Amino acid sequence: MPLVAVSVGSNLDREHNIDRALESLRSSFGQLRISRVYETPAVGFSGPDFYNLVVAFET
Repeated sequence: MPLVAVSVGSNLDREHNIDRALESLRSSFGQLRISRVYETPAVGFSGPDFYNLVVAFET
């Protein structure tokens, strides 16, 4: 099965939105490999910092 890596990020309601994204990916693809979370500033606009991570799974 091919291995896919997806970038996930949010700067609004960060923990909730990322948890929902991971739940959705897990329900569709099963076991996930999840990186640590990186907090990064918004670039190109004024806004809250982002939480970013990478999720890998097989399709």
